[in-house]
Amino acid sequence: LTMKISEEIIARKLHEKYIFKEFGSLSTNLILERPVFFKDEYCILNNKVCIMYSDYIPLKSIDLKSSLILSIGPIDKDKLYSSNTLLEFTKDTCPFELFNYIQEIFDTYDEWENKLQQILNDNNSIKDMVDCSFNIFNNPMIICTSDFLLISYSSIIDEDPNLEHIADPDKIYENSNILKLD
Repeated sequence: LTMKISEEIIARKLHEKYIFKEFGSLSTNLILERPVFFKDEYCILNNKVCIMYSDYIPLKSIDLKSSLILSIGPIDKDKLYSSNTLLEFTKDTCPFELFNYIQEIFDTYDEWENKLQQILNDNNSIKDMVDCSFNIFNNPMIICTSDFLLISYSSIIDEDPNLEHIADPDKIYENSNILKLD
């Protein structure tokens, strides 16, 4: 079983390497599975990242509503449902490089999930889980209860004197309100 990720995550990661146009609103639902190349209407496309040339965009009758469409080249928007989310890449984009880069994104999240599972299996601490997640979120994390009792936080906070105030139990409530406003 592999981790499923969202359209928003994929688009954010793709922006690090590619320039493309977005059509539709990017979902944050964690439903997408690894990419496939669209070949014909008999492909299983539900919840997939579908890479296709703009010349081969299917008719509206094919259900792509739960998939993220990556078009190599400009596409006739009339061929799609308004609910489709589309990322349109230039014609010179190499589909194989794009495919491999998306595979790397999934590999990163699968590796993270495996590390989290291993931490659970080894009965390690919540702090280990939080530390393992730093590379995914690129931010230190704090876990507290709904009444702002500190449970755990990223080790990086202890290593950086500029971040120490974040994990100060007397300032958790104040800091959380500041973060909500930011």
